[in-house]
Amino acid sequence: HELTTSLTVLKFLNVTPKTGAAYTGYYDVGGIGADNRLLGYLGCDINMKFHNTYPNFRFKPYGMQGLTHLIQPYANYSQGKLSSSNEYVPQVDTWSSIHGGSTTNPVPMDLCGFTGIDGWGNWNIWRFGVKNAFSTTVDGERKRFLTWDTFVDYNVDNPDASYRFSNLYNVVSFSPSERLNLYMTTKTPTIDNDEGYKQYSIGARIIPASWLETYASYHNIEDHPTQKDSGQFQLRTNVRVNEK
Repeated sequence: HELTTSLTVLKFLNVTPKTGAAYTGYYDVGGIGADNRLLGYLGCDINMKFHNTYPNFRFKPYGMQGLTHLIQPYANYSQGKLSSSNEYVPQVDTWSSIHGGSTTNPVPMDLCGFTGIDGWGNWNIWRFGVKNAFSTTVDGERKRFLTWDTFVDYNVDNPDASYRFSNLYNVVSFSPSERLNLYMTTKTPTIDNDEGYKQYSIGARIIPASWLETYASYHNIEDHPTQKDSGQFQLRTNVRVNEK
């Protein structure tokens, strides 16, 4: 369970403190015993927003009129404390990035977003980033068509990472219309990150007709400590043959 509230400080700084607790337990595990874990959690999201408008902006192919650029610097803090754990009880629902190699996604900062409940531990992590969002007016409605999120984690204490700074993440999405979506994610090493790796993904979702939908993507990873260097291209097409 997690409790949150939202505050505005000095009329421009948005602060969202969080606190919560969670419990997971296993009993009579094949002669190993029980495993009772109680986790306490504290967190806080801090951000501010700046914007600029460009009323003369026009992009006729997609009917865009006017442009608003929103910039949101932010800092997220997350700390968890685990009461105890039995290391001999097998872990079923786990989450790991570099050491275990099961994922290359950034660690979830919210308690409710951390689904690997058997992988709970003591952590103390800061995330610093900047979000950019561009919106326009199409047929009288506001539409956000471009977002760009850049962030890095500072690991004060992270059981899943032996370095202070995570990779630098970039997540970009461009959707000029409902029929076209382009996206890109990149992950590159930063300072004090001996286990850093390079990874990028690019993709597109295209709907050329009401009955046809196509997804294409390419994923590449290099210098990961446990995964082999690889490049993978994926293509998927959905065809609707009947409206019923």
